[in-house]
Amino acid sequence: MTPRGSAGTFAFREPTVGLTPGWGVVRGPEVMGRHWTRLLALSGRVIDAATAVRAGLVQEVLPDAALLAAALDLAEEMAALPPLAVEVGKAFVNRGTEAGFAEAVEATALLFGTAEHRERVAAFLER
Repeated sequence: MTPRGSAGTFAFREPTVGLTPGWGVVRGPEVMGRHWTRLLALSGRVIDAATAVRAGLVQEVLPDAALLAAALDLAEEMAALPPLAVEVGKAFVNRGTEAGFAEAVEATALLFGTAEHRERVAAFLER
């Protein structure tokens, strides 16, 4: 299946401002699987429509020569994000989806009070 026009993008951008995508980490594993949910929820990465279509099969297709560099780039993206938001997001993605929306809301509320979140939002607003 090929999308009509690949201009659409998909992302959980909350980690870029020190939050975890509450509903995304609860429903994501059921809708697109843990691997895709983990990638989006922990990196804040934006994926294109063609990649989203492929999400049920693989995370990414790369030439062998580019694989290590791509893995290192992703690791750098995640390492550059606020550690607490990544830790909480990872914990929710890794536990069963039965954890529910209430716990995700609680985690998001906790992250709203952190210095990391305030700093990231301030930096975003300055741009």
